[in-house]
Amino acid sequence: LFLPLSMETDTPVIVDRPDRGMVRQANALVKSAQTMELNEKRLIMLAMSRIRWGDEEFLTQDIPVTELAKWIGGNPYQEGRKAADGLLHRVVDILEDGGGQTKFQWTTLSAYIPAHKHKAGVACVRIRFNEELSPFLLQLRDRYNQIPLAHMLPMPSYNSQRLYEILWHDSHAGTKSFLSYEIEQLKIYIGLRDPKGKWEKYKPWKDFRKVLGKAVEDFNSFGSLKIKGYSGKRQSKRAYSHILFQLKKDDSPALPQRAAGAPDLDPKVMSLVAELERLGYVQNAFGAVETYGLEVVKRTLDLAREAERKAASTNKPIYNLGGLIASMLKQGTAARRVTTTQEEARLTNQELEKLARALADAYQEALTARANVLWTEMPEAERQTVHESMRAELSSTLVDYLNSVQWQGRGYVGVRNTYVLDTRLDALTEELADLEAYTFSDPRLTTYGTIERERVLERARSLHDNPTDT
Repeated sequence: LFLPLSMETDTPVIVDRPDRGMVRQANALVKSAQTMELNEKRLIMLAMSRIRWGDEEFLTQDIPVTELAKWIGGNPYQEGRKAADGLLHRVVDILEDGGGQTKFQWTTLSAYIPAHKHKAGVACVRIRFNEELSPFLLQLRDRYNQIPLAHMLPMPSYNSQRLYEILWHDSHAGTKSFLSYEIEQLKIYIGLRDPKGKWEKYKPWKDFRKVLGKAVEDFNSFGSLKIKGYSGKRQSKRAYSHILFQLKKDDSPALPQRAAGAPDLDPKVMSLVAELERLGYVQNAFGAVETYGLEVVKRTLDLAREAERKAASTNKPIYNLGGLIASMLKQGTAARRVTTTQEEARLTNQELEKLARALADAYQEALTARANVLWTEMPEAERQTVHESMRAELSSTLVDYLNSVQWQGRGYVGVRNTYVLDTRLDALTEELADLEAYTFSDPRLTTYGTIERERVLERARSLHDNPTDT
């Protein structure tokens, strides 16, 4: 799945690339000076693999979080966004013949798009390459190189990834067995030395050998290019000037399908994560499954859909299904296994009326408290704007009443709170989104089965919508 967005139309395009497992880039970009974090490199390579040969301009690249999860350890939502933000500050330094240099940022855009806001219905990390990279990534006809994406992404070290990229390029995909480099120049490519020599990491040969040792280990575990051996050439008793690599090619390596530390990609988990995102669950879907368990999350989705279906026939439909799911998971609704087949306690009409009125009153009190908090925290200028909007939008009868009480007192507060809540729905918590969400975990309902609960909630909704109803 490939989800680029045109910068002009902002319309998702699903592209099937038969060669999308390859990263194609100009030789000068491979041999540039670059420094970044491991996950930033992974994100760059994933984005590069999505560029088609015929592209004439950069498309905004949307990389699904479910795909990032294969290669980014930890929380893919947090780590993906962190990597995208970090790339905005990373600079690529093109080293030109004769000592010239050209520097520019890798990317010009970083964004996280929740599934419910993405036209394709998937949560994505969005980046856009700097236009200065066009000659190095678009419509390459000569002086370019291709490297298999799956060889590099699993490597747990940025230094190993970068060295693999350089050696793959210079060995012509492993067809050359020996390569020699000036150590200082190789460090510049990897990002361990400033091109002007202002700083250098792992300067002693014994320290740089630790980087090489880790690379040998990673090359042997991942990819088809192997370091059979390496040796340093002394410049003096204590300093080394050059390094010689002996390489070999494994044409049928066992490549891992995900990086170490990446979440378990059980198909059932992936399917449930995708469904959570499709329904508008904006929090960490992987974390939800890990915290609450597969079965509890599945049951929660079923209960939430049932609540949405029932509410659709009322004047209080559920607009934020993802928020309801989050609330139900937090409150442990699905963990309480309520079934319609169990013997239910029956309510008399008097008991039902009493319980329904208590729930409706409690919900209204919670809404009132929230409205009071919103008003208290509102700057004076914004309060004046609310009053002006009320004068313009409320009926003349109601405005006359407010004028008669001089916009103060209990009656005014009630009208104001109703207006504030109606015009600031986004300020409501998931629990206050509707009465059903508010009462899902109410202990007064937990002793009753589905049928009785629905009877109570139906009456409570009626009382809340029509407070004078008796």
